Amino acid sequence: MNNKVFGGIIPPLITPLTHEGEVDVASLKRLTRYTVDGGVDGLWVLGATGQFHTLTERQRSLVTDTVIQEVNGKVPVLIGSIDSSPERCIERAKLAKRSGADAIFATTPIYDKVTQVEVFTHFRRIRESIDLPLLAYDASYATQTPMEIATVVELAEEGTLVGIKDSADFADFPHLLAQLRHLPEFVVLTGHTCLADAAFYLGAAGCVPTLGNLIPSTYASIRAAAKRGDWPAARKSQDEAVALHNVQRCWQPASISIVAKSLGLCKTVLKLLGVIECSNPGFPYPSPTPEQEERVRVELQRLGLLTQESIVVA
Repeated sequence: MNNKVFGGIIPPLITPLTHEGEVDVASLKRLTRYTVDGGVDGLWVLGATGQFHTLTERQRSLVTDTVIQEVNGKVPVLIGSIDSSPERCIERAKLAKRSGADAIFATTPIYDKVTQVEVFTHFRRIRESIDLPLLAYDASYATQTPMEIATVVELAEEGTLVGIKDSADFADFPHLLAQLRHLPEFVVLTGHTCLADAAFYLGAAGCVPTLGNLIPSTYASIRAAAKRGDWPAARKSQDEAVALHNVQRCWQPASISIVAKSLGLCKTVLKLLGVIECSNPGFPYPSPTPEQEERVRVELQRLGLLTQESIVVA
């Protein structure tokens, strides 16, 4: 498959759960259709937003199979193969390939802080064991180990990696792009949901925006505007996304983690839009309260996002 198909808007798909904490298959199918129909270019499945870290192996397989079957080839599906060692990543990647994944992605080993020597070994071992395109997911905020630009370049030049989702400091993003310009087929994606327009302007292939779950058509508009070079239009759509992202700032209690706030907001919005049935983020995260849901409802109405036309009918 041509690596360029991995560009554009590729939301990190949320995993809807029931009140009991099981994967809500009906809601997951509805969310998959909602994002694809909204004009996205692919789906990033079982990343941090998809809660790979809280789901069981059985649940991960259920999510993988459900999304791939529901997409039915309309857009590429990239499946996370994230774990503490290459062998554990390979086990997950084999299941993803068997299910029909178009590509896989992996972070540096989770839990242990390693050097770039181990990073090379990690990705090379995964790639030599799985005949699928492999993308790196630089999430050093969670893994403790950054992917140095020189490491990414070498892995790209030798063909181990076909792309990277960069969720590190955006100030380094132009440097990453500049050092990979000689590899036009290599896909550089940003994970910064509020900087899609800026990333496209700098020459990125795409964005993996969490809010693409909620407002996929808005992000599709950013991509379309960027493609035609209409940067004022791209900025206008990006500002709409930023306004929704700011709702997270009023989430209480303020003491809970960023992940808990993000999952709480996203699942509450999707519930209010009728896309999913339940806003349960799963343990250990606290479920949104009726008061939190009401605050989000008020903000969505203020932003004009909660109208009769916006409610999804199953």
